[in-house]
Amino acid sequence: FNNITVGQSGTLTVTLQLTGAAAATVKTIISSNPLFAATTPATPFSVSASRTPLTVTFTPAATGPQGGVLIITTVDGSTVTVNVSGTGVAAPTGPPKLSAPTSIGFGSVSVGKPAMLTVQFTNAGGAALNVSSATAGGAFSVVPPSTPFTPVAAGSAMAVTLQLNATAAGAQSGHLTVASNDPANPSLSIPLIGTALNAAANAL
Repeated sequence: FNNITVGQSGTLTVTLQLTGAAAATVKTIISSNPLFAATTPATPFSVSASRTPLTVTFTPAATGPQGGVLIITTVDGSTVTVNVSGTGVAAPTGPPKLSAPTSIGFGSVSVGKPAMLTVQFTNAGGAALNVSSATAGGAFSVVPPSTPFTPVAAGSAMAVTLQLNATAAGAQSGHLTVASNDPANPSLSIPLIGTALNAAANAL
């Protein structure tokens, strides 16, 4: 796990995959440390040769590193252990602070075919962050829902989905402007870049 604020929960996905020929049924999952827990799917559940995702949560009660072991037991008595670890950190203090990427790149896209990209923004401050607007220029746009967004609690994140709809081949550039109640940066401008390519001609 990454650093998780004390009192909040972080999630991580562990992939289970059967190496034998027959399917197996997981009967119980026991954690040696109650701060770590396997939440979904609920036991009992089957694991086959295809991958089965297992969601694990970490909810630190104090600052500092934590560790534990998940003991996975099947109905036939076989066991598998998974080591888990994470660090609890203190909740941020002070005014809201918008933490965002320094630039956002779409990579290569096709002309006339809108491309979507979702970007995460974090409130690294200690008070609720209120985003009043988010606008993009050039061939870029912000996909609804429109602002204002739901207030972002301290240490939490929000997602903004962007679209690049290029009408001509070549380099694409613009800026995403985010207005918020971050006193240090009330209007944050983030460069947007991408490259539009013409669709390859169909072979005869």
